[in-house]
Amino acid sequence: MEAVTDREKGALALIRLNELMRKREVFKRLRLGHFETTFHWRSAKNFWGRFGGGWNWCLGFELGDWTLGLNLLVFRLGFSLLRGDSGR
Repeated sequence: MEAVTDREKGALALIRLNELMRKREVFKRLRLGHFETTFHWRSAKNFWGRFGGGWNWCLGFELGDWTLGLNLLVFRLGFSLLRGDSGR
């Protein structure tokens, strides 16, 4: 078995701390046929920030396969087209 590095120990400690701290967040999903809309908001006091990685503010968009995400400063709106073979 390989030894755990200091970097891995730090990541595990942050994960455990995040589990201990109470997170305030809202996640809503609405599906209409093959179209899905999501709303995701987290408190700025969340250990990893609102958008993860310590980011509390984000403005812009993300494009993926059949997905559009809009980051609007303090929350994220997502729009997806669900395909029949996607496994969702």
